[in-house]
Amino acid sequence: FNTLLAKRRTEDLCRMHMLMGKVADGLDPLHEELERHVKAAGLAAVEEAKIEGSSSSDAAKYAKTLLDVHKVYVNLVKFRVRVF
Repeated sequence: FNTLLAKRRTEDLCRMHMLMGKVADGLDPLHEELERHVKAAGLAAVEEAKIEGSSSSDAAKYAKTLLDVHKVYVNLVKFRVRVF
């Protein structure tokens, strides 16, 4: 699952979600792992932005970094809802 997330294999992730949804409590581990992955991606992006820009007051860059991460993963969730 993590490899699919890292490679942004949206269709494969959607198939996995559909199959695991047929198993009792099968989606809970996927949702928990997705949450961990998104949190880690956000933190990594913020750390990278901090390193690139030594000015800690660059709020616009910070906000853009978070919005970029949000856009990637919200599109994954929207794709899942649209396909199934």
